[in-house]
Amino acid sequence: MTAPAPYLSFCIPTRNRASYLRVLLESIAEQSTPEIEVVISDDASTDETQELVESYRTRLPQLTYERSDPALRYDRNLLHVVDLARGEYCWLFGDDDRLEPGALAEVLQTLRSVPDLTGLTTNRISFDSNLESRLPVRDLKQRTSALYHDANEVFLSLLDRLGFLSCQIVNRTLWKDIVNHENLEPYFTGYVQLYVIARMLVKKPRWQFLAEPCVAFRADNDSFRALGQLGRLQMDVCGYEKTIGDVFGRDTTLYHEAMAEISRTHARHHIVTAKRAGAPFSFFRDALALCVKHYGRYATFWLHTFPVLLMPRSVMLMLRSGYQRLRGHG
Repeated sequence: MTAPAPYLSFCIPTRNRASYLRVLLESIAEQSTPEIEVVISDDASTDETQELVESYRTRLPQLTYERSDPALRYDRNLLHVVDLARGEYCWLFGDDDRLEPGALAEVLQTLRSVPDLTGLTTNRISFDSNLESRLPVRDLKQRTSALYHDANEVFLSLLDRLGFLSCQIVNRTLWKDIVNHENLEPYFTGYVQLYVIARMLVKKPRWQFLAEPCVAFRADNDSFRALGQLGRLQMDVCGYEKTIGDVFGRDTTLYHEAMAEISRTHARHHIVTAKRAGAPFSFFRDALALCVKHYGRYATFWLHTFPVLLMPRSVMLMLRSGYQRLRGHG
């Protein structure tokens, strides 16, 4: 007898991160209900990922696992894991993040009470790489839960969270409609989900923001670290620009406000991270050229990010430490 289709699918692309995946699966198993499924697409892992997943089959009865070899690479793997899912909604989840206690019930209640959504973005909590010590997280313009009916407003209000995979829950039917009718290869930038969500919003702008922090993420554990410091900066600068420019137009207010915001947040974050790590002069030279090309027209870049490029590392570390102490006492 075929099991009834689940209401919500956790869609987890993974590769060689069994130790992190264990934490995530445990957090889901502790909250599991009959109306969810867990779908894992393993991108040619060579560690004990498969054995780990099999050990959770009793606690997660609706669990789908598929391993690809050769590897699909990140963007294709993400599309594939959603393709394997059966739920009405799909919660896209990074394998190194964690579901917060009570989050599943909160999300299910929201999805039930606000029907026919295109998707939902949750809030998140920032931790160190061991998910032990909380760290400051960038504030959103939107501080309370809200239902949006305008695609531009969603991007302007939720931009910082929209690019974070584990905060996104999407309507599977609408997602598949975009995926099946669009050439997505130009958007295989590590942010294919951002492009698909943007297209979904243009087609049907009905998006919920849930202010409750439902996801814990490892702020010091970048999934794309292998790209190198400059490559990681380029991923954000170019990935966001391409999606927002192609979907909404490069002569729109949304485009310019989004680029100004990214120059202040994402670009600045990667430059701060590189300076903390003692990156060579060549990184900052190339980062400056990249940022001026994309953000030179925006005052936010010159006021918030350019000074960090010029600032001595010792001064930046001192200021950062003081800021974190103040945030910790706030």
